[in-house]
Amino acid sequence: MVFFFFHLQLKLIEDDEAAMIFKVFQLNDLKAKDLMIPRVSAPCLDGSSNLDEISKLILSDNSPWWVILGDKVDKIQGVVERERMLAELINGENKKLLSEICEPVDYIPEMIKADQLLTRFDKNHKGVKVVVDEFGGFVGIIGAEAVLSVLAGWWKNKS
Repeated sequence: MVFFFFHLQLKLIEDDEAAMIFKVFQLNDLKAKDLMIPRVSAPCLDGSSNLDEISKLILSDNSPWWVILGDKVDKIQGVVERERMLAELINGENKKLLSEICEPVDYIPEMIKADQLLTRFDKNHKGVKVVVDEFGGFVGIIGAEAVLSVLAGWWKNKS
């Protein structure tokens, strides 16, 4: 870190480059719980519903990922992309259950640091992860774009 500020003082790197480097260091201070969409705001659907039953909802809501729930809030069957649901509807698969088209879930702890989270997105290329508390309860969802928004400078601390 001292090396970084030394170069900054000598103007060996541009201001915008310095800002980007600072944002990378900021990732170490943020956790998944700081960046996630909380469960109460997360787009969720009942896994026993078919595409026909929820078609109006997915047409009107542009959420890119949906959490597919079982009989309890903490019983997650999977996640599904909005695009996948729309494609199934276009192909006439209206009676397919959401539980049949959802993908397996990647769970992450709410206390994971954002820099580690970014590495996990890079390793498995899944677009969304389900955030859980220390008891395994569903507390939110997070996409790679949430972490990348910090690097781009779009994210603002709520506190």
